[in-house]
Amino acid sequence: MTGRTYLLTDDQGEPVGVADLDEINARGDRLAFALAAASNRPQEIERLLDEEIAAVGVREVRYVVAAALGTVVQDILEPLVMVAESAGVPIRERLAEPVGALCQVSGHRHALFERVGITVRCTGRRREEGS
Repeated sequence: MTGRTYLLTDDQGEPVGVADLDEINARGDRLAFALAAASNRPQEIERLLDEEIAAVGVREVRYVVAAALGTVVQDILEPLVMVAESAGVPIRERLAEPVGALCQVSGHRHALFERVGITVRCTGRRREEGS
């Protein structure tokens, strides 16, 4: 394979498909910005996701959604966080709060937050079984 087209294989090394990373990234970018624009309209979000599944298939959509997630975080959320921080809103700390509350339940490691200078404190609360 040349360029950014790759052969996909299963755990035994058998070919199962081909991935065009440029196409995946382009679809991911379009999906990310469309989802962000529809963020206050849940039915539109569902429609956009259904449309993407219909276009690329159930198995392939996970690659597009992964690409979209990267775009949402780096190109949409990060600039908004920077604007909020410049206005004095401690948004990164607020975003870390739910993770801190989950740490006793799920054993999350907080290395990502530590790399950006956020200390995550666990609350010590545990979710009861079945809740």
